[in-house]
Amino acid sequence: PGQSRHLGGAFGCFVCEKITSASAMAHTTNGHHLESKGLQLDGTVVKMKGLPFKATPEDVMKFFQGFSLKTESIYLKRHPDGRPNGEAFVVFEDADEARRATQKDRETFGEKFGDRYVRVYPTLDSDVADMQAAVLQQTMAQQQGTNHSHVHSDSVVKIKSLPFDATQLDIIQFFDTFKLKPNGVQLVVRSDNKPTGEAFVDFENPEEAARAIREKDHKVFSEKFGDRYVRLIQVSRKEMQATLALRFGGEGILKMKGIPFKATASDVRKFFAGYKIKPEGISFIMHADGRPTGMSFIEFETPQEAVRAMEKDRAKFGPEYGDRFCMLQLVGRHEMDKVTLQKESENTNKMLNGINGINMLQAAAIATQAALNNPALHPILMAGANPPLN
Repeated sequence: PGQSRHLGGAFGCFVCEKITSASAMAHTTNGHHLESKGLQLDGTVVKMKGLPFKATPEDVMKFFQGFSLKTESIYLKRHPDGRPNGEAFVVFEDADEARRATQKDRETFGEKFGDRYVRVYPTLDSDVADMQAAVLQQTMAQQQGTNHSHVHSDSVVKIKSLPFDATQLDIIQFFDTFKLKPNGVQLVVRSDNKPTGEAFVDFENPEEAARAIREKDHKVFSEKFGDRYVRLIQVSRKEMQATLALRFGGEGILKMKGIPFKATASDVRKFFAGYKIKPEGISFIMHADGRPTGMSFIEFETPQEAVRAMEKDRAKFGPEYGDRFCMLQLVGRHEMDKVTLQKESENTNKMLNGINGINMLQAAAIATQAALNNPALHPILMAGANPPLN
């Protein structure tokens, strides 16, 4: 029992802290705005590949010497764990400048990197998701950079070298003498939902996280996995958020749990007032017999908006429902294919045609039965059933 409170099921998520998403940032680069939808596919952005991992924005500026360019116009791509992946997106003053920049394709990047050349391409529709991820990564990096003194004052520990078939419960048992936050274990998986061998664990306080590293780093994970040991690293909460956002935030979908059974799509939109949800963007998860499960999927207009909406995790659903709160988790679209869904329009029509979820035919049948059970109404009913003859 003491362990189960940490698990939170397969959908456990603990990204509860308020975060500022890329949608809140609107850099202006010579008239081009990096708005909530990310970098614009308007011909002003080029993609670079083959960059040295140690390359900086200043190195990219030097490569494009003679062009109108600022360091904040350069978005270096990174792997989810923060390592550079050798790619970047660069925003130029206009489409003509960007076209001229592509003529530097296959040129040597810089003397200090030897004879290494880089590729420079125009951006395509297929690059949009990567462009959005680049904006999100840079936003998170900037937030971390403004608070270096707190990088390791959070209570989050990253585990590496986990067995691929390790579960949340295995991790909880590994830390059985430590205090974890509720839903404090999150396995990191790839886009195909396969494990990466990494996880984040959120402890009750930074001191507990530091003690976990001292006592459990480089220790055997579990006897059932043999003599395999794991590595522990104390990381910032923003790193955890960035990793999980990049993994799940790219599709702009949240899974919501704890919805009152009588709540409607309008109630859900009211809960997310101020956040941009797609039209028909609310899908309720139903039992096979049509009863609500208290869960739904919410599709936002952009991935960054979904990440921003995580601010509402564990917020109260509404005063009319008392202290009931809802839990939120960033998920991929593949989760929606596993369950029976009721779309927003279907939910609205049901409520318009029903009374507290009972359709009109059911309501009429209930009213008739109530009348038959009331002796005082029998004369009226009999008169209606046997009209006088002319």
